[in-house]
Amino acid sequence: MTTGDVTNRLRRVDPAFGGWRELGAVLLIGVALTVALTYPIAFRIGHVGRVDNGDGQLSIWNVAWVARTLVIDPRHVFDANIFYPHTGALAYSEANLGAGALAIPVYWATRNPYAAHNFVVLVAFVLTANGMYYLVRHLTGDRRGAAVAAICFAFCPYVFAHLPHIQLLMTAGLPFSMLAFHRMVERPTAGRGAVLGAVMAAQALFCGYYGVFVMLMIGYGVIVVALRRR
Repeated sequence: MTTGDVTNRLRRVDPAFGGWRELGAVLLIGVALTVALTYPIAFRIGHVGRVDNGDGQLSIWNVAWVARTLVIDPRHVFDANIFYPHTGALAYSEANLGAGALAIPVYWATRNPYAAHNFVVLVAFVLTANGMYYLVRHLTGDRRGAAVAAICFAFCPYVFAHLPHIQLLMTAGLPFSMLAFHRMVERPTAGRGAVLGAVMAAQALFCGYYGVFVMLMIGYGVIVVALRRR
């Protein structure tokens, strides 16, 4: 198969990521797998949590604090109610601003820190599965390969080993950043560049560690593309 054949195949299979029907199917399957593989979180969303260690307790409090404070007093979100009388205490560790923002609807609907935290946990798995699916789908045009990659990446042992660390569950920005990068390389525009920057910034807000990883990944990708295209 020549390069032209591959390009034509991708254009036929992936003109707009498969449309709404494919997106709906991917989301539905991602939700089903997340509910099954994280059982019983979805069925006891307001009553279970990793409170057997300090990291798990911190994550639950952190998400609830950010979800609450971003609504009623966003200017003082970093002045968390810990380590009094110190200010800016939220900056002592991961701020988890992205996770807290995601939790806002559930927190204010329930006022339950467990529900807010667990909702973000479930959303993290679904978004990661979708991100990896569309990255592999875009690169290969193979839906079956994309599905396998999505499942293996989103539900890998590493992620489940870090259930008490909400920031380390936020892996969705990694595949979404690479997808935005490849799309920008294929057709450089200001809009696609802005999307790449926005996705990278979002990943940094969700997890500082992965924000660094994304910068390294994209930086390496830029070097490879520049060398190959001279």
